[in-house]
Amino acid sequence: MRISVIMPCYNAGRWVATALRSVAQQIYPVHEIIVIDDNSTDNSLAVIEQSGVPVKLLYVSARNAAVARNVGIEAASGDWIALLDADDVWYPNHLARAAELLSKTNDVAFMSNHDWIGLEGELLPLPEGFRCKLTAPRSGMDVEQFFQLTENGFHFGHSTVLYRLDHVRAVGMFDPSQLRRHDSDLWIRMIADQTWTYDTVRSVGYRENTPGSLSKAEIECDYFYLRALVKNRDRVRSPLYRKHLAREARRAMGITFIDGPGEHHARIRELSWSHLPPMYKLFYSCATILPGLIRRLIKAKRRIVMGTSKATWKHSLGEAVVAGGTGVLASALALALFAPRQRAYRRLLNYDPRQNCIPGIAGPTIETIPIHCDDRGFLLPALKLGVASGFLELDVRASVTGRIFDPVVEIAVDGFRDTQFLERGVWGVRFLNVSRLLAANNLAGGWVGLQGRNLAWQGGSARLHICYEKVSPEDSVLVVAPHPDDAEIAAFGLYADTDATVVTLTAGDRSDRYSSRYAQSISLPRATVAKMRVWDSITIPQFGDLKPEHAINLCFPDGRLREMCSHPDRDCSREGGMELDFAGLRRLNRSPLARAAAACTWKSMVCDLSHVLTEIRPTIIVAPHPCLDPSPDHLYATAAVCEAIEKVGLATGRVFFYWVHNRRSELWPFGPAGSGVALLPVLADDGVCAAGFYSHPLSADRQRDKFLALEAMHDIRDIEWPTATPLNIASRRLRGELRGLAHGMGRTPTSYLRRAVRPDEVFFVTPFADAIERTQRAVGETR
Repeated sequence: MRISVIMPCYNAGRWVATALRSVAQQIYPVHEIIVIDDNSTDNSLAVIEQSGVPVKLLYVSARNAAVARNVGIEAASGDWIALLDADDVWYPNHLARAAELLSKTNDVAFMSNHDWIGLEGELLPLPEGFRCKLTAPRSGMDVEQFFQLTENGFHFGHSTVLYRLDHVRAVGMFDPSQLRRHDSDLWIRMIADQTWTYDTVRSVGYRENTPGSLSKAEIECDYFYLRALVKNRDRVRSPLYRKHLAREARRAMGITFIDGPGEHHARIRELSWSHLPPMYKLFYSCATILPGLIRRLIKAKRRIVMGTSKATWKHSLGEAVVAGGTGVLASALALALFAPRQRAYRRLLNYDPRQNCIPGIAGPTIETIPIHCDDRGFLLPALKLGVASGFLELDVRASVTGRIFDPVVEIAVDGFRDTQFLERGVWGVRFLNVSRLLAANNLAGGWVGLQGRNLAWQGGSARLHICYEKVSPEDSVLVVAPHPDDAEIAAFGLYADTDATVVTLTAGDRSDRYSSRYAQSISLPRATVAKMRVWDSITIPQFGDLKPEHAINLCFPDGRLREMCSHPDRDCSREGGMELDFAGLRRLNRSPLARAAAACTWKSMVCDLSHVLTEIRPTIIVAPHPCLDPSPDHLYATAAVCEAIEKVGLATGRVFFYWVHNRRSELWPFGPAGSGVALLPVLADDGVCAAGFYSHPLSADRQRDKFLALEAMHDIRDIEWPTATPLNIASRRLRGELRGLAHGMGRTPTSYLRRAVRPDEVFFVTPFADAIERTQRAVGETR
């Protein structure tokens, strides 16, 4: 039995050496010790090195324990994994007990009894409700017995657990979206249809009250434990499981209704409602009519029970009636004015804003610096030369008005001013773009003012992520656009400021802007749309001072790149009886880089790109991100580029990934045109998306040029056909303005003229080899 020890570490310098020594002192020898450092900012790495215990040290930058543990599991080579947190300790008999008991069974999991210890290692009393009532070790236990054990008294100790490695991988490992209680979630999946072993011998010291411990955020723990139970309810066939779920739903609803924040109660209600008995549903339905009054009455009763005087009870009751009546009026007004507004916004947001984002980057060009931040701003440290871009990590909280209006952060130092918008209802870690601030400040440090509207932040966890990726005058840049206008939306400023070539892959012929769906009085044939958009992609880059011979359109059919990749030799110029004038469209090019002899096939497109790569030898290739941009054409455009890189044999260079469409929401970037661009929402389940980042600054003049270039694109501008009647035009505009006023996002919320005309163009950066691997993996997942 080979046991791989998995130990995540984040700022555990005070305890990690003790934890490692407890592993080294095991009677039963371990196969390997894998420590995963999740971007620690204390002396953890030095302590690990000085401990003298041989470990395999891995690195992540996720601020997510589930992600860190998954990285360790992927690297493990044993038969079993044993989990140990960096602040807990094993007694010398822990693994020996596990090996002895498991050798006699076919169980897939093991858990032992444990002590609670304090910060200095002293024994702490274990509450009666947490003490296991079993008197002897038991094997072959099923999920029903686990929840029976939970009902009678039990404490889940994560550092006491061993899992059979093949079964962990089979059930999907830890869920990164479970920001708390991911251990309980995995345990349920592990034993749902398998058996497990429990050892009553105490062989672990679980450190209670560790500063910064995830388990101390009790409200969040309640939410994510309930979430784990709900998400696994169809996996577990156990009456006790259903009973336990119903009890946890009632308990969490009660606690959050009386004492929890309103946002948290809403989240708990969404999870709990279908699992509540009818009586509880009736109560909470009635309570929502006068929530303030009900809460005050219950709290007042609770104070009476605890010895509060009758006079105080009467005073509380009077306050409750006033507060309840005011709450009813406010609730009715909010419901009438703002509920439709919020529904419209959430339909376009497509994700829950009440969760932490991650930077999504991990590479040698990244440096993370803890900073001092309060409600007025932060102290920017003096930075060494070479820093090109930076993001400020803040834990933000939208106010009540921040759920109705856009939350804003204003950044100011000396003559520099910037305004960045976040999503409504934001509640968690976000990343503000301070790249232009660093450039304006010449990396000199000093005090930077922050002012929030409709939100606040907790500055204790603020960090500055800086990156040394940059663009130099010696770089040769190739911008690859799947469709006409993609290059302008994502990288106009970058290609206008560099020695660049823009290659558009498709003719854009499947645009439906010119069908009867959008224009009642006129529609354009597909051939006309193709010719118009090809001309756009060849001529409009000249707004960015691009030479005419450096703008190319390869004229392949729009919307068919995935099909072409699956059948690389098939001629795709015909589709359902409609023929694309492939050769005629290609003759519109004036660049010598456009090959004269080409077929409308995937192989020919890769040959076109290979020819361009051979001629210009780019050091930077700008292409859509294969995972964060959900458009199939965008993914397969990047796949074609990667295939060409391999064909040509380019070994040295970087890919700058962009995203015209956003996996999470087409509302990003938030706020009006001209405001700064915070980092796009990268969530825990996205994982690491690149090795670095780069934010390209656009001056006011360059933003004006970008606006003109975008507005000149026929597919972006708002065209009124000459034959449309004035009444129809006025009616359409009036309806659009009224809708925009109602939901507060303007007449066209997802317009690229709002989203793209900004002082920043943000890219994720990664080497050629890594880009090829990521893209091949993304393509494989779509097949």
